[in-house]
Amino acid sequence: MESDNSFKEVNIRLKKIQDHKFYYNLEFECDSEKLDEEKFPCDVEIKYHISHDLEEDLFNINLLICYKKDKTLILEAENRFVFCIKNLKDFINVRNDTTISLNVDFLPTLINVAIGTMRGIIYSRTGSSSLSDFPLPLISMNELMNKAHPTNM
Repeated sequence: MESDNSFKEVNIRLKKIQDHKFYYNLEFECDSEKLDEEKFPCDVEIKYHISHDLEEDLFNINLLICYKKDKTLILEAENRFVFCIKNLKDFINVRNDTTISLNVDFLPTLINVAIGTMRGIIYSRTGSSSLSDFPLPLISMNELMNKAHPTNM
């Protein structure tokens, strides 16, 4: 039986979450009962920025989530997710100061972890406000990876 050499195991752990920014417009009110079941009360914007430290095997994702309603900022949350990836240098190719490529595409998985964690952070921080019924909609990873390219934040 031939073995498949294309599969590479990646040892990843979430090392820490650093809180960078959290803003919530306390004047925003939303009656969830008046909304369509499938309608989110705000426009959601997601940006991410990745960085790395090959010496320490660290891969960072800064994730910024913004809720806007008619161009008014309702919520802004930014956190840095620091992942420890064993032997990171074996999985990443640094082309120049701003461009990298991955030998194994683990980025969607890490962004999913970050978004899921942000959903919990937003839910817990919006408390008993009207927005707590809308912590963060489900995000299509294909859409996010295709249209929200890494950016400097």
